[in-house]
Amino acid sequence: MNTNRKIACGTHRGFWKNVSSPNPGFNAPHIWLHVDTSEHEFICTPKYFITLFGNNNYWLINCSDAVYNENKNGFDVYLKLPEGFMVEDLSSDQESSFADFANREEWGVYWFALEISYRAPQVFEALQAAC
Repeated sequence: MNTNRKIACGTHRGFWKNVSSPNPGFNAPHIWLHVDTSEHEFICTPKYFITLFGNNNYWLINCSDAVYNENKNGFDVYLKLPEGFMVEDLSSDQESSFADFANREEWGVYWFALEISYRAPQVFEALQAAC
């Protein structure tokens, strides 16, 4: 049996959006961003890893559990402010939302993906059916 690995990476600086109704139990502001990885043509859903970049304050955000809705064509990133922080603590612009702040400070995502497929080269169709 062959072990095939595919590794891909990228940078995504998209448009952050406010989450209008966070899940119950979350009282901090949330934002989200979709990252499209379809150009890498994964066969199955890879394991995605991310880190943030930007101009200011992105280092306050824990993104270790921020990847959701993973599939072979992309994933969503959900971020929340640390407990006890408000957007006003980050920005002098009192009218700013969390998404406005992230977009103004040009927050983005560095990502890499690892897809491991155990397959014989001639069984490509069977692997696609198993995904």
